Amino acid sequence: MDKHSEMIDILLEEACNLMDQEYFEEAVHKLQKGLRLETKPKKRAAFLKELGYCYLRLGWYEDAVKVYKLLLKGIDTIH
Repeated sequence: MDKHSEMIDILLEEACNLMDQEYFEEAVHKLQKGLRLETKPKKRAAFLKELGYCYLRLGWYEDAVKVYKLLLKGIDTIH
């Protein structure tokens, strides 16, 4: 595994740990950073799924809907 992929995996792991502790805003920052770095659709989908969950928990419903719609359509980009 190259350093770039390893860093992306670490970001997802850190975000999940933050979510477990209910630090959703901090997790959002890690997930957004991971999305900027990740290019593989399956891995981007994992970041988007967790990002949508964080948005829901924060009450940011419009953002959550936007992310989940992207996942349902199979689109792996977010603007």
